Amino acid sequence: SEGMMTLGNVLIVGGSASIAPEIIAAFSRGAHHVDVAYRRNPPIFSQGNITTHGCDTGDRDSRRSLVAALTGGVDVVLILSGAILGKDLASTSDEEMDYLVNANLLGPARLLRDLLPALNIGARILLVSSISGERGSFDPLYAATKGALIPFAKSLATWSGDRMTVTVVAPGAIEDSAMIRGMSAERIIHHRKASPTGKLLTRADLARVLFDLAHPHWAHTNGSVISINGGSHV
Repeated sequence: SEGMMTLGNVLIVGGSASIAPEIIAAFSRGAHHVDVAYRRNPPIFSQGNITTHGCDTGDRDSRRSLVAALTGGVDVVLILSGAILGKDLASTSDEEMDYLVNANLLGPARLLRDLLPALNIGARILLVSSISGERGSFDPLYAATKGALIPFAKSLATWSGDRMTVTVVAPGAIEDSAMIRGMSAERIIHHRKASPTGKLLTRADLARVLFDLAHPHWAHTNGSVISINGGSHV
């Protein structure tokens, strides 16, 4: 349960994301220590087992400073960070394409590479992709860069052995997320109707799923994609 100290040292990247508070709270209740990295808008927590770190995953020195600040090795890495512009191909500039590639693929890949020496044996790596990365989207660069996490994780899973396991989580639309808050009422209704359940994934339920997936008994999902969309895409 979330109340048991069942996890060791956890690193959560993307601590200022709109979906992060519930996730960080769940991990803080069930881990020895939680390091939270953020790019902007430092989150504030009252829990004594949380340490925050400013980190831009696109900057080499920033990544190295984060890794150097971690102590005791890392047992779980959860990467929430990412970016979306909500633009079609014709409207997306070269600079915006570069931004999405760096935020959604290269940043996580570079950080994981730099973290390798700090990972404890059997570390659990959780990468948050998107339903768009599985089936495509109006925003093709967002879909492509989030989708690229899937073969990236599968590739890591094939050579990591007992060093680490890598699982991708692909949520659908998330209730009260920044993405949903930016949508029109009609678009939100569309997302709800797309799911056979008629409901959107809540931030609290996503937190519970991610917390459980971080445990060793999920190691056999190594290289898998866990789709969490209520059946809107199967």
